[in-house]
Amino acid sequence: MNRVRTACCIVGMLVVCAVPVRPDDAPNLRPLVEGNTQFALALYKSLVVPGKNLVVSPYSVSTSLAMTSMGAWGKTLQEMHRALRLSMNSEAIHGSFAVLADALEQRSGAGVRLTIANGIWLNKGLEVKKQFLTSAERSYKARADQLDFSGNAESSRREINEWISKKTAGRIAGLLPPGSVSPATSLVLANALYFLGNWEYPFDPKKTHTGKFIIGKKRQVPAVMMRGKMLCRFLETSQAHIASLPYKGGALSLVVFLPSAKLGIEKFEKGLTAQMMSQWLSRLQRREMEITIPRFTIAASLRLNETLKKMGMSSAFGPAADFSGIGGKLFISDVFHSAYIEVNETGTEAAASTAVSMTKNGSRRAFRADRPFVYAIVDNATGSVLFMGRVYQPKG
Repeated sequence: MNRVRTACCIVGMLVVCAVPVRPDDAPNLRPLVEGNTQFALALYKSLVVPGKNLVVSPYSVSTSLAMTSMGAWGKTLQEMHRALRLSMNSEAIHGSFAVLADALEQRSGAGVRLTIANGIWLNKGLEVKKQFLTSAERSYKARADQLDFSGNAESSRREINEWISKKTAGRIAGLLPPGSVSPATSLVLANALYFLGNWEYPFDPKKTHTGKFIIGKKRQVPAVMMRGKMLCRFLETSQAHIASLPYKGGALSLVVFLPSAKLGIEKFEKGLTAQMMSQWLSRLQRREMEITIPRFTIAASLRLNETLKKMGMSSAFGPAADFSGIGGKLFISDVFHSAYIEVNETGTEAAASTAVSMTKNGSRRAFRADRPFVYAIVDNATGSVLFMGRVYQPKG
């Protein structure tokens, strides 16, 4: 492959900007971005498994759940907002998501492609409040289609998966697993996110080599390491060295958080907070550096039900759920998420998708990432985290 790519299927996190707009220029987005960053880190910590790689799109997950929350009331709505770390009122939340999505899609240009899509599929004959559908289309550009879940559930599942695959350039091909859509399914809400970006300063393939990736104090594994000189943004703290590697145009970056050798990735992750991330990103300074990072590909398929319950969203998954704003007695039966990322010499491809299934109730310095690290794709203008994950052992 002749380009560096990271693919991640919504849900995911990504920070992007095409025009150098500062967060101060969009004060209406600040509460949403701060909440999304807190949610991203909480979701990341809930999904991390010692000794394993991870990729997730917090932005995709939060978008899908926020869209679903448009039909929630009472305790169910309060829990969803609390789990999403959003303290604004519903109107402000949905309006801010609409503004943020429009801003992110404007990052696309020469060398960068970023697309966001939302969809809703209703069981044939299901009565849904018109206000919910109107609001979903206005705030999330999600148009509703009818499918025959009751009479042909498997065909309906394939149709939704085909939509997701098309929106993610084929990187998320089977988000909804066999049997996940049944005659009991009432509606499915989904988000799809796709990112393809070429590096502003591509790595020289001639300098790519097999090197050592250090895991723990006594273990080393071989890894394909890329090396190149570039103008990036960098910060050194006692906890970590942080390098922000720009994609074409400078609107989007891959930010690598390399924990100090003394601290290690587990202790670093445990102590990492959203406030720390935001402060570090604001303090990055432009610097010419020699960068060495592994080439890697990571994919993940997750069922987020238990994770979201532990994050405080329990009533939405059972008989106590109140989604009367949609219509009928409904509850969330499943939240599926898939994500993919590939990073190589020319750039990054990332894709992510999240589906919510509902059922009736019933000076030049060196930076060498040769040990486990945390990464995020961030929108530089707003600070939004679109994708986030960890590389414990590179594959690719």
